[in-house]
Amino acid sequence: MTALDFPASPTDGQTFGNYIYNATRGVWAIQANVPGISSRYQVSATAPTTPQNGDMWFNSTDAVPYMYYVDGDGGQWIEVGGLNGSADPYLISDTPPTSEAVNGSLWFDTTTGNTFVYYTDTDSSQWVQISGQTLGGSIEDLSEVILTNASSGDALVFDGTNWVNSSVDVYDAATSSAGFFALPTGGNSDRPVTPADGYIRFNSDLGQPEWYSDASSEWVLFKDGPTFDVEYLVVGGGGGGAGYGGGAAGGYRSSVTGESSGGGASAETPLTLSTGSYTVTVGAGGPGRSGVTNASSNGVDSVFATVTSIGGGTGGSGDSVPGTSGGSGGGGGFQTSTAGGAGTTGQGYAGGNGGSGYAGGGGGGASAVGANAVSHTAGNGGAGVASSITGSSVTRGGGSGGGSNTGTAGTGGAGGGGNGGANGSGLQAGTVNTGGGGGGYGSTNLAGGAGGSGVVIIKYPSIYTATPTVGLTSITNTVGDYKVTQFTAGTGTVTFS
Repeated sequence: MTALDFPASPTDGQTFGNYIYNATRGVWAIQANVPGISSRYQVSATAPTTPQNGDMWFNSTDAVPYMYYVDGDGGQWIEVGGLNGSADPYLISDTPPTSEAVNGSLWFDTTTGNTFVYYTDTDSSQWVQISGQTLGGSIEDLSEVILTNASSGDALVFDGTNWVNSSVDVYDAATSSAGFFALPTGGNSDRPVTPADGYIRFNSDLGQPEWYSDASSEWVLFKDGPTFDVEYLVVGGGGGGAGYGGGAAGGYRSSVTGESSGGGASAETPLTLSTGSYTVTVGAGGPGRSGVTNASSNGVDSVFATVTSIGGGTGGSGDSVPGTSGGSGGGGGFQTSTAGGAGTTGQGYAGGNGGSGYAGGGGGGASAVGANAVSHTAGNGGAGVASSITGSSVTRGGGSGGGSNTGTAGTGGAGGGGNGGANGSGLQAGTVNTGGGGGGYGSTNLAGGAGGSGVVIIKYPSIYTATPTVGLTSITNTVGDYKVTQFTAGTGTVTFS
């Protein structure tokens, strides 16, 4: 076999057989991905325990290199050079040795971890790589790699300078792939027992990808938003008082756990919503009603999403004029048994009847009927309902007192109902944002007090934000793990995000 005869004046990148010249290092290195050149070079104080034929080992204790050789009887480490009587010195440095190198010398490059032999051919001498890493190539060219001190999940990662044991992190990493990213797939029964917020998977039962939301404790399809419960208190605008009959409270609807709605009803079921926009209207109070036959001055309905609380009824203004119906009913005008208006089921009570002595009935409240007038004494307004949705107990939805021309006016019910007037004296409007009714005046041709405006209050998980449109007046506070938003005027939409 002809001996290797390397080019005498090689240039960087020039190849010769299985070698490529590295002009920066001044060495002939093994080319990447060369079949049959796969020996591993290890440095340690003790011999490697799982060597393969052809492996090289540098004994860091005595600076002697060995090769693992497998013959017919087994394998053994054979010393191939060094200081122990070898004629060929084993050199260790970070640059190629020059003056001390002789044909057959071995050199361990401390910069790259490669081992070279000094070879003299017919016209030149050069360092030729015999083991260790290849200079150049790609990760695909590695045929066998041993990771030391590796942990479960570790991978070989290039840190910009070296290949190191690390974990593969796919976060904040862009890709130019136009292919796909495979999600874990399974049915409903295969879902994790204790999922965490943000888990994603493909639900094969539903044929849809889904993710887990801690906020709503549920798996949510990608095409849907997460849902959350919203407690509410919606109170309609109070009805205006008339010449005699007291104005009624606006309808009162609540879903606050442990509390009540109007008309003696239990709390309703909270709304289950998702992110998006919902209608909000804060009903205004009705103006005072005057004259015997003029149109009613009921309060305006308040609305949140699908919940509507009807405005309170107006009191009867004169002789035998009944109160109007509404969330709660208005008090009747004077004359015996002039009827009060009816309330709405689940929102409020009826108004009281008028009396014979120029006295009107009291307006109905959220938790009680308006009182009947007796002779010259007007009826009192029905009481409202207390709620702690804002964190403090506040009573709203009181009916107003009826008016009396020659006797005693009725008092307003707790929760914003206005007092009636004795021929106008002591007349009160309903309280703002309680939906309280306006008091009766005590004279046929004069208007009673205006009803108080309603209110819309919502309570929702604090991780969400409720943003109202410009037409709404609101204030938001945090109560424990929830936010509470009070809408006090206007109409528009609120958007959850």
